[in-house]
Amino acid sequence: MTRCAALVVALGVLACSSAARAALGGDARSVLTDAAQLHADVLTEDHGLYQVQTLTSASGVRVREYLHDNLVIALSWAGTVPPDLHLLLGEHYAGYTAALATAAHPGLHRTVHVLLAGATIDQSGHLRAYRGRAYLPVIQTAGLTAADLQ
Repeated sequence: MTRCAALVVALGVLACSSAARAALGGDARSVLTDAAQLHADVLTEDHGLYQVQTLTSASGVRVREYLHDNLVIALSWAGTVPPDLHLLLGEHYAGYTAALATAAHPGLHRTVHVLLAGATIDQSGHLRAYRGRAYLPVIQTAGLTAADLQ
């Protein structure tokens, strides 16, 4: 197993916008916004308590958005290039970048784990092989665990 760098940051919960956002914590309409921004096709799978919307772009980036009660509760990504995390993380992006800024040598870490008060974000990768996941604490309500986010 490779050595992982871990960042644990306690930040206050960021306020949610009342408008639909293309992001973690957004509503189901945000998936279509994400697909348009990523120039991706969308495939929907129903898993009972939750749905998975898989977005696949022509550039080879795959983003899976997990929805429960019309809310994007988790996402995962994989591809040859990293996706637009500002788009995908939405209001959690500022906390994520602040946590990365506190890392002693952020450019040397192949794996980062950021724990915010309202979300957890894991990312790893190297040239042409990027992957990650982000999720809200409510994933258990849909019967999901972090390990389920592929």
